[in-house]
Amino acid sequence: MALKFLNKKGWHTGNLRNIENVWKAEKKHDAEQKKLEELRKRSVSSESRLPQEQAGLVP
Repeated sequence: MALKFLNKKGWHTGNLRNIENVWKAEKKHDAEQKKLEELRKRSVSSESRLPQEQAGLVP
C-alpha cells in the first residue's frame, strides 16, 4: 500500500492515462492492419482480372 504514489507518475504502466493511450494505439494499429489487408485483397483481385481483360474474356 505504501507504493500507491507510483500510479500517479507519468511513466508508470498502471497509470490510467497510460493504459488509455496504449488502448488507443492498439485500436489504431488494428484499423491500419484491416485497411492494409483490404488493399491487398483489392490489388490481388485486380491483378487476376488484368489477364482476362487482355484476353477479351471480361468486358
